[in-house]
Amino acid sequence: MKMIPKNTETTLASGIALGAGIGTALGVSFDNLALGVPIGVALGAALGILLGQVATKKCKK
Repeated sequence: MKMIPKNTETTLASGIALGAGIGTALGVSFDNLALGVPIGVALGAALGILLGQVATKKCKK
């Protein structure tokens, strides 16, 4: 069965959105929202890139 490749831009955007949500939650809980959101976005972007690479490797097999 041939896998349909995922759109890596969508995966990256999902990772950034997830990271921003987690960063906002951490920022509110530690009372430092200005630091929490950028850290969350950076982690989300890294997660999105990682998931995009995993999806493209699975489709090449």
